[in-house]
Amino acid sequence: MLESLRALGQVVPLLLFFEACRAACELIATRALIGPDIVRLPLVRLMRGQLLAQCFDVLLPAGRAAAESSMAILYARDLGWPLAAAIGAALQLAVLAANTLWVVLAYALSTGWELAPAVRTGLVTYAVAISAVVLGIAVFAAAPRVRRWCERLPVVHASLSRFTEILFTARARLGVALGAQLTSRVLQALQLWAAAEALGAAPTLAQAVLTQAVYLVGAALGELVPAQLGTTDAAFVLAAPALGLTALSAFSATLALHAVQVGVALLAGLAAFWVHAWEAKRAGAADAGPRLMTLLGGDGQPSSAHLSPDA
Repeated sequence: MLESLRALGQVVPLLLFFEACRAACELIATRALIGPDIVRLPLVRLMRGQLLAQCFDVLLPAGRAAAESSMAILYARDLGWPLAAAIGAALQLAVLAANTLWVVLAYALSTGWELAPAVRTGLVTYAVAISAVVLGIAVFAAAPRVRRWCERLPVVHASLSRFTEILFTARARLGVALGAQLTSRVLQALQLWAAAEALGAAPTLAQAVLTQAVYLVGAALGELVPAQLGTTDAAFVLAAPALGLTALSAFSATLALHAVQVGVALLAGLAAFWVHAWEAKRAGAADAGPRLMTLLGGDGQPSSAHLSPDA
């Protein structure tokens, strides 16, 4: 395992680059879903929300839900709760749709390959289950009866209206988000391909697609585990023969990927904290002038209305 990790050390910079590009895909997807309302959201807050989401997605249980919830809470200050909640739900839908399309493609490419029964069963089960979830969400959002039920809860009704607007009216925005998520899957497949090459394997493009699909299934099984530790490793080890890797070298590859993901998540969390501190400092400096003029009475002289007798 140590020999495998040393070999993987040569491609760590490339893995980090791909991980940073995946973070950029998340930003593109969010920006597309916000649409013309982006003028109401300061760039600093947009970046802080993305950095927090990158951190929470990896480090917290149910990371994707935690990431989208944190973005909605942060963006609601400028966009309002209905739109912020709708963006989070639409982003989750784009992720699920992209994952399903990728798994279906991988299963089609792997027809005739010798795969472990657990791998093939996992791919089919994932594709069917997530497809049902995506279609169920769309049907639920479009049902007139659901809208009538939600009229008693104004915030929920407004959020559902904004979500259906993104889903059925602003399809181009949803398409951009879906394309960004598919691009993110391509980048992660390139990460797995680079790791396999470093370990001495020579995987084809179809094998890289299959490996990424298996990785997605493992991540779904470990959704409640921070960084999906253990589940993605087990899935990748099961798919190791398809890449020409041994179980030990495949496990080493997942350890390297975990290290890259956790490292980028920690850096994103620190960057989000720094952006928050900078934003607060700038806001404090902007408010200092008016407060000082109020204390001085507007003419540069101390105002007795704002000073204590001792002063």
